[in-house]
Amino acid sequence: MHTLLFYEPGHFHAALTLRNENPRVAARLHLYARPGPDRESFLALVDSFNSRRENPTHWQLSV
Repeated sequence: MHTLLFYEPGHFHAALTLRNENPRVAARLHLYARPGPDRESFLALVDSFNSRRENPTHWQLSV
């Protein structure tokens, strides 16, 4: 099992890697980012993946 860590994800492509779950990746993700619009955008995109109707993900973020 692999654990993903995101450090200052300043571009939305970082979150796109999470649009589908991977059985080799742990659901617990770690985000290290200063408060601001980039962090909020990343969190919102991950939340949209978790709350979509079809094939939702189950990511758990530690910020």
